[in-house]
Amino acid sequence: MAYIYLHKTNTDDTIFYVGIGEDDNYKRSRCVVGRSDDWKEMVSAGNGFVVQILYDNLTYDRALELEIETIAKIGRRRLNEGPLVNLTAGGQGRKGIGHSPETIQKIVNSEGYKNRNVSRDTFKNKTYEEIYGELRAKEIKQKQSSAERPPYKSGIEHHMYGKKRPEHSAKLKGRPNLGIKAKLSEGWNPMNNPETRKKLSDSKKGVPRPKLVCPYCGKEGGSGNMQRWHFDNCVNKF
Repeated sequence: MAYIYLHKTNTDDTIFYVGIGEDDNYKRSRCVVGRSDDWKEMVSAGNGFVVQILYDNLTYDRALELEIETIAKIGRRRLNEGPLVNLTAGGQGRKGIGHSPETIQKIVNSEGYKNRNVSRDTFKNKTYEEIYGELRAKEIKQKQSSAERPPYKSGIEHHMYGKKRPEHSAKLKGRPNLGIKAKLSEGWNPMNNPETRKKLSDSKKGVPRPKLVCPYCGKEGGSGNMQRWHFDNCVNKF
């Protein structure tokens, strides 16, 4: 058996979504996976959501009809007709599989199906107002204008002003996406650049290096020489 459920905001009980489910424990009505971005925005703005089962114990065909009627009655925000964030007018269900010819004809002739979501190609070369309506377009533009962006710098304030490409990059010019392994296989070595070697050397100055003690002879020293001449290679071990 199928059912029709509503999602309401937790703050003012505004109905913002109409859905259909078939499970026995209403799991689909509580599920948050696979929801649209508009649905997530409403849940975030409304401090969560509340589920209301509107119709229960329905046949699946009857549930599809009621879903279309309910969405058409409340109105979709995308069409500037109401608060619902549903992307379609409903009635898609299992893509029409298993529906009787009479039910399919009812769905096709319904007003909600005629105003269902159209393909992306229809949105080409159209303004936000033409696609979403004035109310939704205004919300989108306000969100874009208030988004934080790093300050743009040009001229002498740009971080690359007056700098030249390193010597080794002349070989890689025009191939900025070449992987590091491919660069090394072609003979590129960053340590051939004196500037790189100096930066690496300066970064190591003043940094204390760990001391290791050989368990066989008790001698203490830097990690490089100790691992080479002591531990498993220590003469006292043999």
